[in-house]
This record gives sequence, C-alpha cells and structure tokens, in this order.
Amino acid sequence: MFAKQEKDLVFIETVMGLAQQRCHCMIECIPLPREIAKQAPLHFKKLPFAE
Repeated sequence: MFAKQEKDLVFIETVMGLAQQRCHCMIECIPLPREIAKQAPLHFKKLPFAE
C-alpha cells in the first residue's frame, strides 16, 4: 500500500507503567517519504537502559 506511494514505515513503541494497570504498550506506524525514512535511525535510537 505505502510502497506504491514511495513511502517507508517507521514503528515507534511506547511502554509506560500506569498506576491502575500493570503496564501499557502503544505501537505507532508512521508512513514517511523514503528519503526522510532513511534518516530515521539518526533521530530515533534505543535507550541505553532498554533491552
């Protein structure tokens, strides 16, 4: 679907502990133009304490 539009997908995962729940996870899928998506690793990185 996005390949026809010449876009790549960037996935962002957010995990947060909530007081009323054990934890909550949200995964976002963001379509970006290919030239911008190539730069995504420069802007998004894994936190040093995350596994």
